[in-house]
Amino acid sequence: LLPTRYDPFANVTFEAAAAGRAIVTTPTNGASEWLPPDARRLVATGNEAGAEPNAAAGEAIAAVLRTLADSAARQRLGEAARRAIAAHHWPGHVAALRAEYARLVDARRDRGPHAKPGVRAERVGA
Repeated sequence: LLPTRYDPFANVTFEAAAAGRAIVTTPTNGASEWLPPDARRLVATGNEAGAEPNAAAGEAIAAVLRTLADSAARQRLGEAARRAIAAHHWPGHVAALRAEYARLVDARRDRGPHAKPGVRAERVGA
């Protein structure tokens, strides 16, 4: 359970997913962007328009109790979380970062070293 009002990238959700644990969190946790619906349970934060913070806390507690009471659901959520995290491994991250740097270098080369950002240089003889 991570009942956060705002956390763009909570490492604990990565760790829980890697361990195959069921995740109960809020839509304002960055994990809600990379965890598919079958790998998480979302609860209100209390920040929603007209929301009662105590009701949000009660919803979180109820979601945790439902998850704890249902071992098949816990296992299903945990397995889906582990599958989702498999795409977020260090070699893949490094490859994506290298590809992005190469794209930026190529874009800079195409513009010329002294061009203003967003302005492409004319190639002589092209």
